[in-house]
Amino acid sequence: MSEHRTGARRSIWQGDAPIPEGPPLEGDVETDVCVIGGGLTGLTAALSIAREGRRVVLLERHRIGGGVTGSTTAHITSLVDGD
Repeated sequence: MSEHRTGARRSIWQGDAPIPEGPPLEGDVETDVCVIGGGLTGLTAALSIAREGRRVVLLERHRIGGGVTGSTTAHITSLVDGD
């Protein structure tokens, strides 16, 4: 899979920011929480949970931050519209 979606603009961090790669998951892993998806929301959730002292495994099929997050302004908000 390519680093960005076809027809989508590349975010500034896609070409410049080093993205660390982790090893593939091999065998059984004991964890408190498994977060599936390494986009902005998944990373934020995993970090918040880990800061609470829980053991977290983050699973991403392709590249961290390379899917939908890779083509966004990379912000999380609960406010959808201002009425």
